[in-house]
Amino acid sequence: MKRKWMPVILVISAFFLFACGLTDRFLGGGGGEVSTEVEESVPTESVAAEPMATDEPPDQEEIMPTDAAPEPTTQPEIQEQSACYHPFFPVVDGATWTYDDSFDSGYTLRIEETGEDTFTMTQVMSDEVTEFTVDWYCSEGGLLRGTFGQVDLLSQASAEEGTPEMVFETLEWEGETLPAPEMMEIGYTWTSNYALSAEVDLEGFSQTLEVQVAIGHEIGAIEEVTVPAGTFPQATRVDSNGTIELVMVMGESTNALSGFDFNFSTWYVEGLGMVQSGSEFSGFSSTTELVDSSLLE
Repeated sequence: MKRKWMPVILVISAFFLFACGLTDRFLGGGGGEVSTEVEESVPTESVAAEPMATDEPPDQEEIMPTDAAPEPTTQPEIQEQSACYHPFFPVVDGATWTYDDSFDSGYTLRIEETGEDTFTMTQVMSDEVTEFTVDWYCSEGGLLRGTFGQVDLLSQASAEEGTPEMVFETLEWEGETLPAPEMMEIGYTWTSNYALSAEVDLEGFSQTLEVQVAIGHEIGAIEEVTVPAGTFPQATRVDSNGTIELVMVMGESTNALSGFDFNFSTWYVEGLGMVQSGSEFSGFSSTTELVDSSLLE
């Protein structure tokens, strides 16, 4: 029986290694100290606050610095009374962000449903066929993405011909992906945690896994970032380090597998959101950069 388990272990390990190397392809999000037991496949409908309207064009002196290229400007943020208000992660219904990555595939993020304490974000890959929709949760503590980002990639990969079939379910999520606006200061630390289950079918042999993900975040610096969308002199860098623990369920008993560590950094700009992210894992690195956004003037 032990030999039957080995292919499953190797497959899951390889898939998680691959996914961790691509952490920056999936934007995390947040809510305050939230813990739930709702299946991730059940959408959470919501309606978010509207952005503040303005008829006045931005001040040209602010748009045109004395140097060469103009600095990108952003549209106003949503009303501050909403629990989903966050200047570094504008939750605006219909807002979009387009990114390019190290794999020349890219994707677009779009907010479709917003509410006082929830919203949904859809990620459409560059092939315009593959997409993921994720619920986010808002509270006084900040914003929390309702699933662990790598699950999307693993689910996509398992759908390809010749790969093991894997079905993931997010059982619990808590903490924040991004803390409350007043906590966005250098040195501030926080955590986010996920509990998942996975059903793996490999050549007719099925196996159940329990997955625990713990991520520690810290605001590391405020620095200048240049991406295709422009140069942003005041980008807030969030450094994240995580661990993934796998447990194989065998009837009434369990068997712990080797865990994985991963790390990534994300840069946020006030009034715009994420402009860049990068990850490293076992010598493998990748970068994602903002190309355009509906929030840019």
